[in-house]
Amino acid sequence: MSDKEFIAKRSLFSGICRGAGFFLSGMGVLSMCLVSVAWAREDSVAEEELATVVVTVSRFQEQEREALSATTVITQQTIRNKQLADLASLLRSEAGIEFDRMGGPGMVTSVFMRGSNANRVLVQIDGVPVTDGSVMGSAALLSQLQPDQIDRIEIVRGDISAVYGMGAAGGVIRIFTKRGEGRPSAGLFAEYGSRDTSRLGARVSGQSDDTRFALTASRSDTRGFSTMSSSENPMVNPDRDGNENVTVTGNVSCRFGADGELGMRLYLGDARYDYDIGGGPDEVNTGRNRQWIGAVYGKKRFSPDWLSTLTLSRMDIGRKYETKYGIVRPSSEWNGMVFPVRDPNGKSDSRARTSLLQWHNDVVLSGDWTATAGVEAGHEEAESGKDGRSSAWNRDRYSLYGGISGKTGAHDWQVNVRYDHAGQADSAVSGYLGYGHALTPVWKLVGNISTSFLVPTLYQQYNPVYGNRDLKAEKTRAAEAGVQYASAETRVRLTAFSWFARDLIDFDPALRYVNVGKARNRGLEMVLRTVLAGMDVNTSLTVQQPEDGSTGTVLARRARRLGTLNVSKTSGRWYAGGNVQYTGERVDGSHRLPAYWLASLDVRCRISREVSVYGRIENLFDRDYETVYGYNQPGRGIYVGVELTM
Repeated sequence: MSDKEFIAKRSLFSGICRGAGFFLSGMGVLSMCLVSVAWAREDSVAEEELATVVVTVSRFQEQEREALSATTVITQQTIRNKQLADLASLLRSEAGIEFDRMGGPGMVTSVFMRGSNANRVLVQIDGVPVTDGSVMGSAALLSQLQPDQIDRIEIVRGDISAVYGMGAAGGVIRIFTKRGEGRPSAGLFAEYGSRDTSRLGARVSGQSDDTRFALTASRSDTRGFSTMSSSENPMVNPDRDGNENVTVTGNVSCRFGADGELGMRLYLGDARYDYDIGGGPDEVNTGRNRQWIGAVYGKKRFSPDWLSTLTLSRMDIGRKYETKYGIVRPSSEWNGMVFPVRDPNGKSDSRARTSLLQWHNDVVLSGDWTATAGVEAGHEEAESGKDGRSSAWNRDRYSLYGGISGKTGAHDWQVNVRYDHAGQADSAVSGYLGYGHALTPVWKLVGNISTSFLVPTLYQQYNPVYGNRDLKAEKTRAAEAGVQYASAETRVRLTAFSWFARDLIDFDPALRYVNVGKARNRGLEMVLRTVLAGMDVNTSLTVQQPEDGSTGTVLARRARRLGTLNVSKTSGRWYAGGNVQYTGERVDGSHRLPAYWLASLDVRCRISREVSVYGRIENLFDRDYETVYGYNQPGRGIYVGVELTM
């Protein structure tokens, strides 16, 4: 469902202050206690920082603690320890992230970040943006890519469209698949658990002289459960809705001296699944998603201070859906209800293809200043069909961008400007200005302001039934300000954020896409990472007001309060961890979705250098909850597995 959004007449900074006041009135005591813990550690922690994972908020490598936008990195070690079944389960424990999913793992999944619509969160895999122009822009990748194939994930919360392009008004999820390192090795894993769920995977990777390579393959299969609730919709077929998923990733690169590198990346995904739409007790719905992303790239260092990267990529996403019924007769009766005549079968499909050429340049201007600049040019194609009738559309797009970041004494700066043009849709300039001020070596003030826009998808613009060629791009203004404490193993960041959007795309009463929506959100986000009593502790809290600008009501499927707590400990061969997630009450149309708590446990033991065993319990207390009204979510699940390294 599209948001109806509101442009506040007050300034962005007024919105931020109101968001901070709203948060502090309800949750201030907890936040102040957490910040006080960090302050108390300032004198007791060694000044020397532990090694941190570098991120690319500014498209240039930097330490996580130096990023001016709110950033989280999910490391390879975290992914390996948790051994979660899908990407959505891995992301949902991060700050400010919500999902709606029509069923369990493998089902259609949408992600919200800081209250933004799903189509306003950009997903990239190895630097290639993943979008689907044949629908509303969602990324099927979220329900297919397996965590065991991922090296790390970088999450940037907030508008960063001027850096990464259209679709990043809510944030960016950057996924990096495994690359070869060290001597060649191979690995296998096998897992089994609740609902007759099995997962198998294999990899081979390594480095030989100047050549690096990695190949991974995974397969998951489950009997599942009925995705829709028969108690809320009596016309649901109560059978199990299972799914199976096969994914493959490949990466090979070769260095030429100290100045050049050529490489190739490949991702393949094939998912089959059953689902419910509530058309009758004898209805069977099946779907299939196939997608692949291929890229070839070259890197050349023209001077010690100038690195240039050229990437050519191709993405292809295909979806097929089929509905079948049992015995078709003039009318059928079940449980006292009479169902009308139905067609015996219904089929629909869609396909999207994108070819993209990216030329990116990193330039070191001085010891403290760097610049980035680049060009992107692409061609989009999309087609959609139902019951033998189909339509096809296409358009060209290109982008120009540049940015500069650096330090002057205690002051950090980042400026980015980007021009995007998309065929007959629209074109605009997006901007980002970030600032940081180091109060002390461990305390820092940060903030940024930004603008962005998002053009309609090919489906929204050209579909013969629902499309509107006169659609305008959605436009957003955003700002955030915060304070950060970072020393050794402790990092605390408190951020007030605000965004306002207009010209959001929605349906009118005639079921046609039009620009009608206005929306806003303001709130406060706290993220804490530290070590207490030898345990790694990561926690986050988000309090927000995502509102429809026309009515003042809360945006659909968005909670006002979100919280996570992750605690883990590694001791010798053992790793043990636990996670608690809280999602507040939400609305979905005329229905209210109750708040819920979820808890999980995971454990891992390295039996030998080559063999590890692991286990996890998801939804530990078997809570009933919904992310979309009428759709079930998985109950308690227990899973065990073994991993071999050779």
